[in-house]
Amino acid sequence: MNTASSKRKNVSNNANQRIKSKTTQLKNQFKKDEYIKKKIQKINNALDNDPVDVDVLRKLMVTQYGCITNELRCKVWPKLLNVNIFDKIPKEKDLLELKKFESNQWWNQVNLDVNRSHRRFAHGTRVSRRKVLQKQLTNIIMRVLCQNEELHYYQGYHDIAVTLLRVVGEELGACLLAQLSKSYIRDFMDKNMLRTNKMLTFFYGILAKVDAELEEFLVRSDVGTIFALSWLITWFGHDVSSFDIIVRLYDVFLSHNPLMPMYVAVELALLHREEILRIECEMPMVHQCLCRLPANMCNENIESIIRDSFELYKKYPPESLKYDVRKYLKESDALIKHAQLLSLSYNQRPDTILRRRKKLGRFLKVETKSIESSHVSTVDSHHQVNPIVKVAVWTMTVSMGVMTFLVLNTSKHWM
Repeated sequence: MNTASSKRKNVSNNANQRIKSKTTQLKNQFKKDEYIKKKIQKINNALDNDPVDVDVLRKLMVTQYGCITNELRCKVWPKLLNVNIFDKIPKEKDLLELKKFESNQWWNQVNLDVNRSHRRFAHGTRVSRRKVLQKQLTNIIMRVLCQNEELHYYQGYHDIAVTLLRVVGEELGACLLAQLSKSYIRDFMDKNMLRTNKMLTFFYGILAKVDAELEEFLVRSDVGTIFALSWLITWFGHDVSSFDIIVRLYDVFLSHNPLMPMYVAVELALLHREEILRIECEMPMVHQCLCRLPANMCNENIESIIRDSFELYKKYPPESLKYDVRKYLKESDALIKHAQLLSLSYNQRPDTILRRRKKLGRFLKVETKSIESSHVSTVDSHHQVNPIVKVAVWTMTVSMGVMTFLVLNTSKHWM
């Protein structure tokens, strides 16, 4: 009897726990939905403000869920990069553009990298669709390189380009990539890797401020910074498999200092501190362990990684690091151009106004053409009348000449 009663009690408790758990899930989902709804409203308000409230957008990119959807990213990312979505990179005819691409020094390398990029497209993408996307990816990269000959292509550049392509499409992707290449990632596009290597040294500069023991362990292992190279130059696009995680990181990187990827790199190392310190202090072992860290980023921990990375940035900004690391700040085109981009971004008009301007510009163009054509037709009609006028004038001239001749002859006769 007691056993049966105990069983009924356990069943009742389990049922109550399930109900309680379900209720908690529903409450949490309701809170999440409300938060997202309010955040979308804040983003749209900042976008509709005149001028666009870029400061608010930058702050919202760091807070939970970032830009939330790719549809919003199509509106927000251009504003973060000071790009007018209605000013597209001019496109030439396909054959002319292809000839221009093929004559460029980077054509072969770009094609090799793009052909190997199938992993960067959504799982299950049809082969025919993937080929279309790869052609668009090639176009984006080559347009930027052909129009900016001072830029040097590097392996990993296509990883950044493919992220932009998948979010905003080919035309706008080319505009954003061009702006990125001249600001945030400009140092990676030098003839050599000197400035890229200097940016990598910020990893140890930041880590020394936060965790001296871990920094000393990594230095002693002689692992260097090569493990973080692809993290930096592809903005983790090469090392993270989840596209949702990649675009979430891009929300942060596009809205803040070009050195933010190094703060995320340090946070990753801190997150796996115990695991790193447990392994043998030998370069191959440490290198292998560090290279695997980005794969551990997932939906469950990405928000805390971003939050803690940003806290690191606020607590230990680049200017606070030791001199041999800090002196790079004056040498970096990426940081200088980023500062210029920030100041220019505050004067952006909302897309609604830019769209009206575009339409008005098109209307004025049509009106101008119609006025010009009517003017030409009027001039042409005048030209058609001119031969008749000429004949009339010629007739009058001849008549006056004959009359003059007769008068002269008559006067001579009377004299």
